[in-house]
Amino acid sequence: MPFSSLPLLRKTALVTGVSRRKGIGFAVAHHFAELGANVFIQHYSPHDDEQPWGSDDLGEVLVGITSAQIADAVFGDVSLDLAVPDSASLLMEAACGLTGGVDILACNHARSGSDGSIFDMTPELLDGHWQVNTRSTLLLTRAFAEQFSGHRDTAPRRPGERPEHAVPVDEFATGRVIWMTSGQLHGAMQGEVTYAASKAARAGVTPTWPANSWRGASFSPPSTPDPSIRDIWIRKRRIARLRRFKNSCGTLRSDVSGFPPTPRV
Repeated sequence: MPFSSLPLLRKTALVTGVSRRKGIGFAVAHHFAELGANVFIQHYSPHDDEQPWGSDDLGEVLVGITSAQIADAVFGDVSLDLAVPDSASLLMEAACGLTGGVDILACNHARSGSDGSIFDMTPELLDGHWQVNTRSTLLLTRAFAEQFSGHRDTAPRRPGERPEHAVPVDEFATGRVIWMTSGQLHGAMQGEVTYAASKAARAGVTPTWPANSWRGASFSPPSTPDPSIRDIWIRKRRIARLRRFKNSCGTLRSDVSGFPPTPRV
């Protein structure tokens, strides 16, 4: 079968943390749109208002995504604070209302800032990051997985108990889940103990939750990438090109201090 130029045609993607045109969430949602997907995004600009980079024009963010969609694709969005306990179920309900279901879940959202060293840790600080970065991600994934399993509030599984699958599962008929982590495994994140802990929890549980998916549901291997790794790779490639050009002509300064800093997820 030849590869389609629109591999996500008639698929619906939910992307969280899409509030800035320079953000990773916007790039993901925009690319899904280019690939033919229906797109639903979650944003929460009050969080950006408190950050050094500030908030963006949300209207321009939405136009940037919808302009990349094909003619028949649909779009939806909601402003929602994912620290609220029932926000995950509300978000999934709203996203499913766009086309009747969600095929791709990309959890890009994150609480950043208001952090510190180990000596700054308080229950409130730790809980704040956990609620947004980890708890809401797990609850969103549960709500997403329930579409495929039919699972509802039955007795929880015991540790070590495997789910049962009556028939083979077609991986192309199941959902795709992407969680974003950060660079905590690649070196110290100064002044970001709570942020690193909450992101590490995402990465750490990635192999576990699909193996504990519910009866009748199965998922392709999930992905929890560190977006900063690709950004670093791109920068190194640019630096290498500059150096090659300098060596070839002998006139270009190899000064790369002007590269912009890596944007925070």
